[in-house]
Amino acid sequence: MPPLPPPPPPPVPPTFFVPNTVEIAGTLPPPPPPGMSVTPQVADEIIPPPPDLQPIVDKLANYVAKNGPDFESIIKAKNDPRFEFLNPWNSHYSYYQLKKRQALKAVPQRIETGTV
Repeated sequence: MPPLPPPPPPPVPPTFFVPNTVEIAGTLPPPPPPGMSVTPQVADEIIPPPPDLQPIVDKLANYVAKNGPDFESIIKAKNDPRFEFLNPWNSHYSYYQLKKRQALKAVPQRIETGTV
């Protein structure tokens, strides 16, 4: 008796777009919540996070500056709700980017002074 064929793939919802070919160079961030834009509505506006989230944002910006963009990609790939500020549609994304730029500027200084 021949072996059974593999089961068919699960059905695709009718609203789900499946392109014929896709080239992805890594993982994609989760989509924004319904009604939100993919890019910040006001790119120049920097909204500080609430006091409970600000230390997380600041520390992650420092860790990314020390450990590199791959570290940020790993955190993003986990889709942890605590790190939604890593997504461009989040209101605190521009604050995170500012802190990351500041940390990146400070990293060479810390290496030179030996305070890494």
